[in-house]
Amino acid sequence: MMSTDTEKFQTGGIYFNNIWHGPFDAAMILIYGYLQIGVSFVVGFAIIVLLLPVQACISQRFAMLRRQVASLTDARVKLTNQAIVGVRQMKISGWEWAFRDHIQEQRDHEISRVAEASKLKATNESIFFVSSAIVTFTTFATYWGLGHHLTPDKVFTTLVLLNAIQLSATKYF
Repeated sequence: MMSTDTEKFQTGGIYFNNIWHGPFDAAMILIYGYLQIGVSFVVGFAIIVLLLPVQACISQRFAMLRRQVASLTDARVKLTNQAIVGVRQMKISGWEWAFRDHIQEQRDHEISRVAEASKLKATNESIFFVSSAIVTFTTFATYWGLGHHLTPDKVFTTLVLLNAIQLSATKYF
């Protein structure tokens, strides 16, 4: 468990600069994107910004579940250690099945929380990957709907900008 906690600090150190770097990148990309294709870029950018609170809410719920899982794991490990220490007394008293059932109940509760946390993580990742297509489609549909013609230089430059802001804003920030 200690190595897992240490790994989180190492990962946090890597991504810490995105707290100030992310908004700066977003501002620069918004300006350049606006100069590239106009208000259509702002529409795509707005969708990315609107998805941030959704992902933040999911992340907060995920963090709460991870704390619950850690607490449940600690309780289960403590119970298992007590059973190992008192194995002789359990055998003499015939309590091994009762302890086994109690430990299994603890484990089942822990696994249900782990599964819920995994679903939230999968939902967050799904939003990240699906939003790329939605933002791209909306941006270019707006550009085309305003009467402009899509050219390769506009499309590829805009795609790079949208991917950069999405990665910076939704994945790291």
